[in-house]
Amino acid sequence: MEINTKICLLVCAFAMAREFRPLEPFFAEFLIGPDVGFSEKQAVQDIFVIWAYSSFFLVILVFLITDFVRYKPIIIADGVAGIMTYVLLLGKPSVRMMQIEQMFYSFFFSSDTAYYTYMYAKIEDKMTYNRITGYVRACVLFGKFVSGCLSQLYVTIQHAGINASKLPLVYLSIGGMSVATFISLLLPPVKHTFYFHRKKTEGDSAMENPNAISVSTIQIWSPDASDQPQPVKAVLSNSTPEIVEKSNGKYSTALKYFWSDFKCSFSNQKVIVWAFWWSVAGAGSNLVLSYCQVIWKQVIEENYPDVESKNGIVDCIYTALSAAASYKVGQLNVEWTRHSNALLTIGSLCLGVLVLFTSQLKNIYLLYGCHILFGLAYNTMLTVAEFEIAKQVKESCYGLVFGFIQFVTIAFTALWTMVIVEDTFFTFNIQRQFEFCALYFLAIGIYYLLRTIQYSIWGKDELK
Repeated sequence: MEINTKICLLVCAFAMAREFRPLEPFFAEFLIGPDVGFSEKQAVQDIFVIWAYSSFFLVILVFLITDFVRYKPIIIADGVAGIMTYVLLLGKPSVRMMQIEQMFYSFFFSSDTAYYTYMYAKIEDKMTYNRITGYVRACVLFGKFVSGCLSQLYVTIQHAGINASKLPLVYLSIGGMSVATFISLLLPPVKHTFYFHRKKTEGDSAMENPNAISVSTIQIWSPDASDQPQPVKAVLSNSTPEIVEKSNGKYSTALKYFWSDFKCSFSNQKVIVWAFWWSVAGAGSNLVLSYCQVIWKQVIEENYPDVESKNGIVDCIYTALSAAASYKVGQLNVEWTRHSNALLTIGSLCLGVLVLFTSQLKNIYLLYGCHILFGLAYNTMLTVAEFEIAKQVKESCYGLVFGFIQFVTIAFTALWTMVIVEDTFFTFNIQRQFEFCALYFLAIGIYYLLRTIQYSIWGKDELK
């Protein structure tokens, strides 16, 4: 079997198994229901918040060491953390045990990009990056779809209402994580990485010993001109010498490459526009997705005491629609960046309105509908952001750029968690928290609206 095909199949299988977590759509019901028996306040303020805070520290740690340990150990640890996340739910865990469980889940969440960067490092044909990334993304969505369908099927067949046991879903989730861990063990090891274990190239000697040359071949990369770096001979001027300290090892050289790629990627204005929206909107989406089950449970208990939750089928529908929309967007030949401010204005305002409806509605089916539309809109815009950023950066920088965006997203998530979820500054119930999230998205939309008006008055293209 061709090595690229083998790697692609294994990573796709891992991604699919990793998303098979049938408990996820009913996690809040599991904690607040008879299986564990926490109060809503304990679940929201003592347990869920740990995920945001621990992810803030773990995401940057995992990001920094993934390349150093050559990816595979982090992927294996990701699977083990997934197993521990659900094993710790067995029995009647205490609040302290659940906080530890959330730390394992934080590691599981933080190492999400490890298998993508593993794939990029292992597959040498860079021309296949986008196509294989699409395959993995499809497997992620398919895994979530199957997981949601199975969880809803169990709830429906067993007539497991809002206060019924969801323990079998925990065992199924442990099974999914165990399969993912087994697949991770089959992944071939990585010999060369992008920073700490690079292949030697012609340009490496210049990076490691910049004083050794006076005529250098500089690699210049332009996303608009070509997909490959363009070699240009440049004579270093003797009239303005720069004293550069010689590298003493591969660690300082790796940091130089790391910093060089970071500056190259984030000095691009097009990357900054999409990355900023992804970071701030992603934080709002994290809050909405983390606490939507709590507000659904409240509405069902107050108005539909005999109705079974439809959380699983809701996940299925919005995952399927998001996959179809993402595929369709990828086929459109549209210069999204040229109209980025207008697109982000409309999208952010729509997200804000949907979250505002969620905070006020008492009809569970309308709440489900708002959630589906929210997920569809957000994932469609996120797909556009991913495509547009990928166009502007080198393939070898994908893990670096997306990892840094994830870190900033988690930083914003932790900040808003401290402000609105805990009683640190304000005392908000779940409805007030969603009202805050709605205003947050509306503020993002207004910001981009002002940028759109500004560019319209000046009569210039937004980004060329």
